[in-house]
Amino acid sequence: MKDIPLRQEIPDHLAGLVIKLQYRNPSNREFQSECEAQMHEIIDSLIALKNDSIIVERELVNATLRGDSNPLYGDNLSITHDWKVSVGEFLNNPFFEFFRELGNRVQYYVENGRLYVCSPATAKKRWVDWGAKVGDR
Repeated sequence: MKDIPLRQEIPDHLAGLVIKLQYRNPSNREFQSECEAQMHEIIDSLIALKNDSIIVERELVNATLRGDSNPLYGDNLSITHDWKVSVGEFLNNPFFEFFRELGNRVQYYVENGRLYVCSPATAKKRWVDWGAKVGDR
């Protein structure tokens, strides 16, 4: 579909930005809480980039982010305890594939060369507004 309201191609200069993270607890057996911690650490790191072209909706800071996906990045974390992920890898993670549109609690859109990381509520509003606009054509 042309001009969809979410998940447009992320500009290369933003998609390639690398976030370095400290893995919080590589021996944690609480899979769900560890996934949640990782998601929050990535959101916090996106904000910490202080890049005017990456806007993170503040609602995500205190929201439950894990949703229906299991991101857990890196296989050798118990060795290094730190890891890296690019902005593009995080937002286009294959674990999110099935829940890509509205099931994922971390959504994004690109507008005027800026990347907006948003909540499902914002994503839903963008789809509804887009559908109404398309229906009026």
